[in-house]
Amino acid sequence: MFFKKYNFDMTILVFVILSVMLAKFNLPCKKILSLVLVSFLIYQAFRCRSRVKTQFMFFFKPDNQKGNSISGLITYFAILSFIASIYFLGAGFILSARWSLLSFFLFSLFMVFFSFFEFDDSVTKKIKDTRWIFAASIPLIYSLVSTLSSSVFLQIASIDISLSPWLSFLLKMVFFIVVFSMFFQLVVCVLFFYMDNNLNKCNGIKYLVFLCAVALIMNALILWVGNLAYYSIDNGVKFEWRTTAFCHGNVMKNEGNYYYFGFNTEKYIAYHSDDKFWYFDELTCYENDKNEYDFKKINISTNKVTRWFHN
Repeated sequence: MFFKKYNFDMTILVFVILSVMLAKFNLPCKKILSLVLVSFLIYQAFRCRSRVKTQFMFFFKPDNQKGNSISGLITYFAILSFIASIYFLGAGFILSARWSLLSFFLFSLFMVFFSFFEFDDSVTKKIKDTRWIFAASIPLIYSLVSTLSSSVFLQIASIDISLSPWLSFLLKMVFFIVVFSMFFQLVVCVLFFYMDNNLNKCNGIKYLVFLCAVALIMNALILWVGNLAYYSIDNGVKFEWRTTAFCHGNVMKNEGNYYYFGFNTEKYIAYHSDDKFWYFDELTCYENDKNEYDFKKINISTNKVTRWFHN
C-alpha cells in the first residue's frame, strides 16, 4: 500500500540516485542511459498524475489555506531545478547543469524574499530589529577583506596592491562580495528558524531547500574564489598595466603577451595568462655577452585557471 501510494516519490528518489551515479562514472553509453532514465520518469509522472497534482498543491496551497503561497510555488520550481541540474550533470550536459543549478540558487533566494511577505506583522517587526547586525558587520568585513586581498596579492605578485588602484578595487570588491554573501546567508538562515518556531510541513521543506541552497552557495563561493580572483586580476592588469617595457631605453619584444608593472626601470613585474595558467614573473634588465639588452626572468607564482564543472 505504501509503495502504491508513493510510487512516484520512489521513482524520483531512484532517478536522482542513478543520475548521481551516472555523473560519477564515465560510461560510453551515458547519454542513452540518461535518456531512458528521463523517459521512465516522464512515463511515471503521466501514470501518477494525481500524485503529481497533490505534490504541486502541497506547495502552492499548503495545509489547504485560503490564499496561494508564492514562496511555496517558487520552492517547488527550486526543487525541480535542483533535480534537473543533477540529471544534466549525470547526462554530461555540463552547460545545462550549470544553468539549472543557477536557477536553483535564484529560486531559493526569491523564495526567501517572498516568504517575508507571508509572515505576520510580529515576525517582520523582529526582522527589522536585526538590521543593526548587517550595519555593524560591513566595516568589519571590509577591513578583513582589504587586508586579505592585499596579503594574497603580495604573495602571488610580490608588490603592494595599492600601487595599482583599479586592480586593488576589483580584487577587494570580489573578496567583499564572497565574504559578505557567506555571512548574509548564515544570518538569514538563523533568522528563519528563530522567527518561525511552529513550522508546518511546507515551511519545513522550504527551509530545508534554503539550507541546501545555502550549503551549495557557500561551497560554490569558496570554489569560485579562485575564478573570481583570476578574472578580477586579469581584467585589472589588462586595463591598468603596460604592454611595453624598456631595458636601458630600448623597447623590449613582448613575445609572451606580457603586461608590465613599471616604466623604464631595472625591474618589472610581468603578468601573463592563457587558457590553463596565469603567471607573475620578475623581469630584470641586463646586458648579455653579445652586448645586447635582455630580461632575466624569475617566476614569482604560477596559478591554474580553475573552472566550474570540468568536462
